[in-house]
Amino acid sequence: MRSWGKTPVLLFVVSLVLVGCQPNDAPSATLAATQALSDQSIEMLTTKNFDLMDQVVAPNYTRHDPLAPEPITSRVGLRSYYTDFLATAYPDWQVTVEEVIVAENRTASRWRFAGTNTGPRGDLPPTGQSVEISGLSVAHIENGMIVEEWVLGDGIAVLEQLGFSILPPEEPGGETGG
Repeated sequence: MRSWGKTPVLLFVVSLVLVGCQPNDAPSATLAATQALSDQSIEMLTTKNFDLMDQVVAPNYTRHDPLAPEPITSRVGLRSYYTDFLATAYPDWQVTVEEVIVAENRTASRWRFAGTNTGPRGDLPPTGQSVEISGLSVAHIENGMIVEEWVLGDGIAVLEQLGFSILPPEEPGGETGG
């Protein structure tokens, strides 16, 4: 006669394995929080609602951006970049976020920037020309806020669209290289 004593234990183990192997479609709480933070950050940029910055950007924020006139090393500096530098150089500036990838503690986005250069841009005089460039940003998240961001836009395209030429340096003797 066959013993059924081990069968319930075996069925229990098999059911645990099967349940444990099911895909988990529910995002983690951290991923959901990062998605919400990303959505707020996009809203802040696309609507220019910089009151959201206090909820999105850490006070000790750092931005690495070769197109910025100088490194941005705080939330206050980032606010100034948007409300002073960009608003002066491109008062009608707009950002359109085209794609976002969200991970547990970082986001990556592909965006487009457009604006008309009617004010000085650092040492460059206003040109009245419109620019449109695409770029990428990667943001690192800690404690529910953006603490560091790497931004890369096409600076050569900006200068060309503004009407500036990029010339090689002059070689000794007054001739240009190339």
